[in-house]
Formats: sequence, C-alpha cells, structure tokens
Amino acid sequence: MPAHPPGEDTEFLPYGDRHLGKEMVGQILDPSKELQEDHRQARDGLLDLLKACQERDLKKAREIVAFIDAVAGPHWRWEEEGLYPALRQLSEDLAHSLLREHDEVIEGVARLTELFKRRGVSRYAPTDWAEAAGLVPRLLYHVATCDGLVIMMEKLGEDELFSLRQAIFLARHQGLTLLEWARQRRETTLLQWEEAHRRQTA
Repeated sequence: MPAHPPGEDTEFLPYGDRHLGKEMVGQILDPSKELQEDHRQARDGLLDLLKACQERDLKKAREIVAFIDAVAGPHWRWEEEGLYPALRQLSEDLAHSLLREHDEVIEGVARLTELFKRRGVSRYAPTDWAEAAGLVPRLLYHVATCDGLVIMMEKLGEDELFSLRQAIFLARHQGLTLLEWARQRRETTLLQWEEAHRRQTA
C-alpha cells in the first residue's frame, strides 16, 4: 500500500492508503461497502504483517500493527454498537459468537502491540517473530468469517440501516484505535448488551 502522512493520534502510520477512515465523515455511507472495505484493509495489513515477520522487518511490522489497531478501532466499535445489536434480532447466537471472536482479536492485537512497541529494541528473538506470525491466522479467521455478514445485512430494515450509518459516522469521527476503544468504551457497550438481553427475556 502507498504511504500516508501520520495521523494525529498514532505513533507509526506511514503504512496504509486511508487516513483511518476519518475522511469518510460526512459522506453518504453504504454499511455493506464499509464493512468490506475495512475487511480488505485488515486482510492486506495482516498478510503484509505475516511477510514482515517472515523477513524480520521490524520497522514494517511496527507500522502495520499500528495501522491495524487504528483501522480496527472504528470498525469494531460500529459493529458492536450498531451492527451486532441489529443482527441479534435475526440470530442471538450469531451475535454472541461474533462478540467472542472480537474478544480473541482484541487480545491478539494487544499482544502484537506489546511485542512491537518495545522501545530500545532493534533485534527480536526468533521466538518473538514466531509468536507474532502465529497470531496472524487467528485474526485473519475473523476477517474471513465476519465478511459473510454482508448477506445478513441485506435483511436489515431502513430504520436499522439508518442507525447503523449513525454508528459508523460516530465511530469514524471519534477515531479511537481498537485498544483505546477496548479500554475506554467497550465495557459500557457490553453492559448495554446484557441489559437489553435481560429486558428481552424478562
């Protein structure tokens, strides 16, 4: 991917061809296209990360991990705050399965960030590279399975799609990275899920 100038909140961002989705704010959004475009960026970033691990390219690995964290933040947020609540009306099991996958991905990105943001380290042990490369398939699995949601989104009504566009707008406007969002907001989102579930089953 071509380089892009660093953003306001990121430490490494010469990797990537889109400024964290912020330029999408104010535009008419097609949720299905947004979902697939985010997944393409994540897919390409993860495959490039795997290559960087194989070549032991520390600079590139650091850039890509920061890019994935940045791109995934708004994406995960609008999924959990907009898309998954709509999908749970179609399938409670599907929505909860996706949330569990998100748990695993957040753990994976957190570990990658921990590995590659160590300061003063210019050479990594073979075990570090192997661990990082081993995390990539887990993250790619979610990208592949989550992209199948496009056919489920076809069953959403206009009101649900409008709410989803609002969630996308807010997530992209605030621009939290994945790990920032997980620390600052995700617990509130999950509590709202639990409360909604209690009301539905009461």
